[in-house]
Amino acid sequence: MNEKAEELGISETTHFTNCVGIYNEDHHCTVYDMAMILKAAMDNELCRKVLSAHTYQTASTEQHPEGQLLSNWFLRRIEDKDTEQAVRAVGGKTGYVVQSGSCAASWGTDADGNCYICVTGDASSSWQAIYDHAALYKTCG
Repeated sequence: MNEKAEELGISETTHFTNCVGIYNEDHHCTVYDMAMILKAAMDNELCRKVLSAHTYQTASTEQHPEGQLLSNWFLRRIEDKDTEQAVRAVGGKTGYVVQSGSCAASWGTDADGNCYICVTGDASSSWQAIYDHAALYKTCG
């Protein structure tokens, strides 16, 4: 991940100590850096497919013989919140650590095909992070 940050030109302000975002004082990233990471993810076909899926059925395992149905609550909730947005959310991911509060990174497109990236932090809840994105997408475009 740190090699990718260097490739993206954000290694001066971003450093990862783990791949899941668990807090560590040496693990840090700015909202700009997160936008650059999301842009790179959008350019990757597999990442774009995963982040834009509303649901995903996992393969069967011993613990879950039928697999598990995973749901992208970000997309489902932002679409439920307001359908008259100038920008339609295409994909997104929420996150949380005490030090940053509830965060979210998403991208959307407008009717002309323009792409928008939105990264927010320190929301009071994961739902509020999603509502913040819905409100921003309603006003831009």
